[in-house]
Amino acid sequence: MTNRVRRNSVLRNLRSQINITPLIDVLLVLIVIFMVITPITPTGLNTEIPRPPAKIEAPASQPLGQLVLTVDSGGLMTLNHKPVNSTAELTAELQDIFKTRADRSIFVEGSRELEFNDVVRVIDAAVGGGAARIGLLTEVSKQN
Repeated sequence: MTNRVRRNSVLRNLRSQINITPLIDVLLVLIVIFMVITPITPTGLNTEIPRPPAKIEAPASQPLGQLVLTVDSGGLMTLNHKPVNSTAELTAELQDIFKTRADRSIFVEGSRELEFNDVVRVIDAAVGGGAARIGLLTEVSKQN
């Protein structure tokens, strides 16, 4: 019985305490990690938000001073209503045009019947001709 009483008194006098030294070490490591990660800024793609149309109405077939490359359903290409026979000829014409222009943008309009792969070939030829910015022209949808 005395052992039992002695054991109970010893157990009552014992107090469990948390050793906070490992906790502080973990917190300091986390603080250092967050201090290192915080200055890193995320990077993304450079994009431009479409601007609203100007008040001056330009002819629908060709914006003012812009190059418009049209590809019809048969694959025939026209650059500002001038027929172009091949992508090599298109590249050569664009190189001549961009020699004298500071604005290296071009708009591509493709027929709905074309596969996107055909339009991509024309875009690739335009980039080969020196186009820096390429815009895709679409039809305006009428909302009821």
